Amino acid sequence: MDSICRCNNCDGIFIDTNPQIGAIKIDLGSLYFKLDELKDHNCPKCETDDYLTDLDNLETAKALWSILGDVPVNEDDELDDNFLLFEKGSDKFEVWHWFEDKFDISVAKDLMNIE
Repeated sequence: MDSICRCNNCDGIFIDTNPQIGAIKIDLGSLYFKLDELKDHNCPKCETDDYLTDLDNLETAKALWSILGDVPVNEDDELDDNFLLFEKGSDKFEVWHWFEDKFDISVAKDLMNIE
């Protein structure tokens, strides 16, 4: 399974197909991903390999939430494209509940900044 990591040198966020031991692993499924994939653990932007760290739960959720924001939703609150393990037509609230269960966060508080 893949992980999502950040380059501490340039702050780029990337897919790591060979994550560190203990990294949060996630099935990226059929996601139309907008993140670059690491090659040989080198950052594709600045090409360093010394500064890569795996994201914690909240950081991973925020990175994926940002990508979910680009997935269109129809008038019935259904996804109009695939996202991770969710196929086109999935209810967006089902996806939101998955975020809360998978990452042990509150979508409203942690991702939407609603107090």
